[in-house]
Amino acid sequence: MKCNQCKLGLTARRNVIGRSLGSIPAKVLIIGEAPGRSEDVTGVAFTGPEGRVLDRLLNDACITSFYIVNIVRCYPPEGREPLPQEVLACTPNVLITSSGTPPELVVFLGPLAQRYYGKEFPQGVLLSHPTLILRKGGASSSLYSHNLRLLEDAYARSQDF
Repeated sequence: MKCNQCKLGLTARRNVIGRSLGSIPAKVLIIGEAPGRSEDVTGVAFTGPEGRVLDRLLNDACITSFYIVNIVRCYPPEGREPLPQEVLACTPNVLITSSGTPPELVVFLGPLAQRYYGKEFPQGVLLSHPTLILRKGGASSSLYSHNLRLLEDAYARSQDF
């Protein structure tokens, strides 16, 4: 079913839904920026090469319960950054995932996600977007190691409360 909340739905192939592992509500809410080409084809968040990097990062950090959502549900044309009105149209989709039982940890994948939801989740931790990690060498890069340490530290702190 195509989304009609904003103009992104006119050009996207699919409405990209979130993806979860473990119990719902998840202990970790991960907010990404926008679907990529792979996600536009599959309709599921973080299923392409970036998703494999993210899955490895979460596995290496021993995070077994998470929910991933993007700030918009549709792939922006030419992979451009989502416009503010497009993010606003999708805001209920992001916030509904955190209603009821709040997550123990919120992870922002990239500064755009933090820009839009940092006030809503001030305890959130900013990680590099998996696309950037891929460009810098993937799981064997120092950027991957740095993000893994950030994630492990944030997750450990969230478990202390």
